[in-house]
Amino acid sequence: MNLDEEAARFVQLLDEEREEQMYQAYLEQHTRLIPREFVQNHGIGLSLVLRKLSFGADYKTDFFYFSKTTDDWNAVLCRLPSR
Repeated sequence: MNLDEEAARFVQLLDEEREEQMYQAYLEQHTRLIPREFVQNHGIGLSLVLRKLSFGADYKTDFFYFSKTTDDWNAVLCRLPSR
């Protein structure tokens, strides 16, 4: 499936108003759709995207990754909006 097909299928799923875990699972299988607004010159660190990273008992991300440029690292925490 190419990127356009993956995105179109995801939009179809959004229109179906399913439970959040369905969308989480789809994005885990199609990681090209994960927002990468802070990707810098060297891309995603180690090409690694983590899911459901916990911060204590109260907070959890949907996705997490590092982004790197020559002398700068960013930790990017993604939380998808609830419907």
